[in-house]
Amino acid sequence: SIRRFVFPANSAKVFTHTRAFASWLNTGIPNNTPSHKSGLKKVVFYYDKKGITSKLTKDIFGSKGFVKEKSTLGNSLGEYRTIELVVMPSTSPASAKMRPPQKEKLWHIGCFSINEPPPSYSCPGCDLYGEDKRREKHWFADCEHYERWKGKRRSLGKRKPKGGDAWYY
Repeated sequence: SIRRFVFPANSAKVFTHTRAFASWLNTGIPNNTPSHKSGLKKVVFYYDKKGITSKLTKDIFGSKGFVKEKSTLGNSLGEYRTIELVVMPSTSPASAKMRPPQKEKLWHIGCFSINEPPPSYSCPGCDLYGEDKRREKHWFADCEHYERWKGKRRSLGKRKPKGGDAWYY
């Protein structure tokens, strides 16, 4: 069963256009569809006000009335099938409002509900500067070496380091 739809911001904007899925978003499951006759509940789309990207979701879907704030649904949740809509910033390198480490953290939290780095995650900043692996797990965006890493990367310009992964620098 689907519980959440996650959209990059530009895709969400396209999704809400009248020629795309606007009518579907507005009606949930229409009364004349076979799925409704089979006893499925009407779909209500919501966003969680406490969510990390709730403002972006509200701005895109809420401005057109396609989504309700979760707390306004109250006790009637059992009457509907609810699907959370989440709008995330684009991961494209062309979307430069946010650096990749911030996007990584935001997507893990907002899309996958992973608030802490998974056990397999290794911070590139700590790896590069030889920090002890037993340190507390953290996102690269929160690393004490992040600013130093950015400075080193800027200083290289378009030159690539010899024998190393250019992304680390």
